[in-house]
Amino acid sequence: MENLEHLISAYFHQDWNHVYATRKDAVADFVRRSPERAAMVPQEVDELLSSTDDDEELAARLSAMGFDDAPSDGERAFLIEVQAHLRREGQAE
Repeated sequence: MENLEHLISAYFHQDWNHVYATRKDAVADFVRRSPERAAMVPQEVDELLSSTDDDEELAARLSAMGFDDAPSDGERAFLIEVQAHLRREGQAE
C-alpha cells in the first residue's frame, strides 16, 4: 500500500487544506505529479477496504499513514471518493 500511503502522507497531511482548495484538487495534483503511483492506488484502496469492516480501525490505519482530515461522511466514503476520482482520471488518459 505504498502508493496509497504516499497519497495520504504527501497530499492529505495536516496542512493539506492550506495547499489545496478541495480534496479533488489534491487528488488531481497527485495524478499529475505521480501518474504511475496514481494508477496503483485504486487497487490498494480495494485491499484496504476489504481488510476491515471496522470504521475505527480504518480511521486508525489512515491516521498512521499521516491522514489529517475529518471527512463528514467518514474515512470509508473518503477513500471511495478518492478511488472513483482516480479511476476517472485514469480513463481520461
